[in-house]
Amino acid sequence: MTRFKKILLWIGAFLIFCVALVFILVLFSDHLINQKPILEKIQAEASSAIHGKVSIQRLQVSFFPRPQLVVQQCRFFIPDTTDGTLASLSISPKILPIFRGKFQFSEIYLNTPEIEIHLSRNSKSHNSHHQSFALKTIEKKVGPVLAAVLSKATGLHVRIYNARLTIFKEQKSAFWLQDINAGIDFFPDHANLNMRCDTSLCKDIALKGAVVLSKDKLSFSVADLKLNHPRLALSGKLDIDRTLPSMPPSVHLELTGKNVDIESTRKTALDLAGDMPVVADISKIIKSGEVPLIQLTSHGKSMEELGKLENIIIKGRIANGGIFVPKVDLDLTDVAGNVMISKGILYGNDLKAHMKTSQFDDGTLKLGLEGKDAPFHLDVKLSADLSQLPPVLKRVVHNEVYIKEISLFDHVKGRATGRLILGESI
Repeated sequence: MTRFKKILLWIGAFLIFCVALVFILVLFSDHLINQKPILEKIQAEASSAIHGKVSIQRLQVSFFPRPQLVVQQCRFFIPDTTDGTLASLSISPKILPIFRGKFQFSEIYLNTPEIEIHLSRNSKSHNSHHQSFALKTIEKKVGPVLAAVLSKATGLHVRIYNARLTIFKEQKSAFWLQDINAGIDFFPDHANLNMRCDTSLCKDIALKGAVVLSKDKLSFSVADLKLNHPRLALSGKLDIDRTLPSMPPSVHLELTGKNVDIESTRKTALDLAGDMPVVADISKIIKSGEVPLIQLTSHGKSMEELGKLENIIIKGRIANGGIFVPKVDLDLTDVAGNVMISKGILYGNDLKAHMKTSQFDDGTLKLGLEGKDAPFHLDVKLSADLSQLPPVLKRVVHNEVYIKEISLFDHVKGRATGRLILGESI
């Protein structure tokens, strides 16, 4: 037998041995890995990692078409916070690191996770410190955790199928997401999210976003958020910046909306905001309409400050709108024009509108959203049905002589053109 044939024979024998070994591993892997001591050790380590309790029904190992570990019927519980189940969790390692004695995840598949998060409103500090605590949590906990994850999970792909998330307040379901199908891809300095789901407030949400971590900044960006109801296309970002470690972090929010249906978005915003005054105030004034493009920016030292009127700037153009001017009780329809909210004041220019059979044109509006004596100024070109004018003037003019004189008129009718100017405060 030649040397070459001997080499081929040894190679063939080695290959047969490898195939036999793999066959034996496949045949006995389930039995070996599902031994009680092994399962208990895995459950104990997982429970310690989440500071709760994890239970696993069964583990399964497959080698074809690639190595994969499957966790069947997993339950987890974090006291007073979270509990949930997983139909299965599949983990695929990277192939090359295995030959170097390292185990690195390549893909993780979560099948039908159902998660419940319980929020308590009994905390004494909830109302006064909730928002600032949220910012502290994001900055001090999310940032370091994200940095650790990105450093170890670069190249990892996470896929979530048919998930459901329910948030409870005081034992009642407050908000839920269902039919969640999502993908998360990890890179050295950021993670990308692609998700589609339904929620208790909005149907058929499609979201593309990212979380970006740099030395002094943590950014949450939304490249594309589309909702069918309410009809809305949104993009934007939230930056938490700490350039100077000795100073409080600065928070900056930018949002851009396209093709916004005000009426349906208004109802959803009220449900989401709860008792947030700024949303309630704006919703009382702007009732309906279409906004081709709207831009919102806000800044502050905390998440709470982002919701204060003095920090918010909103710019947009309204069409086919419905606006109610409080105190004056002007109910305007077919409103079109440019609208801006800045430092708690709503400005409008190039305004056009109807009030029943009267028509407003070339108008400007200045309306304070806060305070009993907030600034107010209305200046419009008017083609008026005169029968509608006296009731409006009676509501805004409190001069006794005027009220006495106008009460002498009866059955006012006809039309007139001119300018209606009201001001300078509510």
